[in-house]
Amino acid sequence: MDEVKSIGDILREKTIIQTSSYDDLEIHICPRCGQDIKPVKAVFEWFGRVVYPICDCEARELDRAREEFWQRSKRQRIERLFSLSGLGPRFSECTFDNWIPRRGSEKAFDAVKAYLDRWPEQMKTGEGLVLLGTYGNGKSHLAAAVVNALVSQEYAAVFQPVTRLMYRVNASYRDERGPSEAEIINGLIDADLLVLDDIGAEKWSEKVEERLYAIIDGRYWGKKPTILTGNFLDLKSLEAHIGGRAFDRIAETCIFIENMATSFRKERARARLRREV
Repeated sequence: MDEVKSIGDILREKTIIQTSSYDDLEIHICPRCGQDIKPVKAVFEWFGRVVYPICDCEARELDRAREEFWQRSKRQRIERLFSLSGLGPRFSECTFDNWIPRRGSEKAFDAVKAYLDRWPEQMKTGEGLVLLGTYGNGKSHLAAAVVNALVSQEYAAVFQPVTRLMYRVNASYRDERGPSEAEIINGLIDADLLVLDDIGAEKWSEKVEERLYAIIDGRYWGKKPTILTGNFLDLKSLEAHIGGRAFDRIAETCIFIENMATSFRKERARARLRREV
């Protein structure tokens, strides 16, 4: 497909800018920053004209507006693919403020909170997190808290339980009205932040490994931060599940954090049992 070019691009291709000064012409002054704007001559193939270029501050403003437009368009496209950023009613309420401190989870909480505080830096470096530990100890809460905070700042952040994601991708082949597998995976690759939650709970297959690698590799090349949570107690088990190629990408770009707390769900169930007895 041929590249679509703007009128400005076409004019620049057909134009030679002569920067010779024109002392007899009035110098304009930018009303915003006071910079002198000297006239230049734009020579087209068929005519020439003296013009006043835009000021540096106006050029920066145009660049900022263009970036905001593309960011807004990307966020809207991703929100259409992943309703409520994939959080659902339960995890959409997760924040760092309503986190319940528990023994063994202190370091994980501090590390994830510090990660969010450094978010502009993470956006540039593509550094992510891998949260490991037993099930039910709050890993998903911490990851969802990051997503909720970023969504409130209008970033395109997506939270996807891997099992549900794989079911959705499989279903895309039966529903021609919905997004295709390629559209879903490309949306995950483009998100400012992607959380792949509870990795390892899905049924493993070569196809699942291939999809996970496509997502992780795409984000790796785009320097996009990714957070993974999984009920793995050692790195060898994680590598064996997702495959060596995907693990290699994660090992290079992510900080590994172990949540040492026990299952909050089990503790709550035991407390209810004691009250009932």
